[in-house]
Amino acid sequence: MESSIWQRYRDRDVQVLAINPGEGKDVARQFKKDFGLSFPVLVDRSQTVYRKYRKYGLTPFPLDYIIDARGVIRYFNTEYRPRMMQQVIEELLTDTSTSAGAEEALPASFRLGPVHPSPLRISVLQEKGIQVELALVRRSYVTVRVVDVLGRTVAVLEEGLLERGEHNLRWRGPSRASLAAGVYFIDAQSGTQRQSQKFILLP
Repeated sequence: MESSIWQRYRDRDVQVLAINPGEGKDVARQFKKDFGLSFPVLVDRSQTVYRKYRKYGLTPFPLDYIIDARGVIRYFNTEYRPRMMQQVIEELLTDTSTSAGAEEALPASFRLGPVHPSPLRISVLQEKGIQVELALVRRSYVTVRVVDVLGRTVAVLEEGLLERGEHNLRWRGPSRASLAAGVYFIDAQSGTQRQSQKFILLP
């Protein structure tokens, strides 16, 4: 985060903040020193901010957010993906639709967001399901599948024409066949563009 995001964009009106939930200033100060961070590390000892942004429940992983100039969350992930974050930041820096008075911020590129929640138990999948956001820059024919680690199709979430914009897709598991615990992927393809996101099923 220090070199790939902060040092890269600090002179382009991008602010990076780290928030340490549930621990004191000494721990945060030591963490900043150990990892050589020059951007601010804030302390949220009561976890007030953490709970407000805990959109998809508890997670053992760090949370990465990108928030635009209007306060809208444009990116969220429990895995650190600097290239994807750079792509989103570049879009926001060149996208005039994020300025004050703009009614809607439309995506500037094809993008598949992270799967929420993950990891999760099979029983939770069947009860509440998982969701993933797909952003399309134009009206496109898309195929969105659930695949296993061997690339075999487990289910088809979407196949057909979708309008430009952000689409929230949800899946509650196969209706008939049982599903084993393990690593799976949401695979989205539109023409030559293709992205995937991992999710983990627990017993």
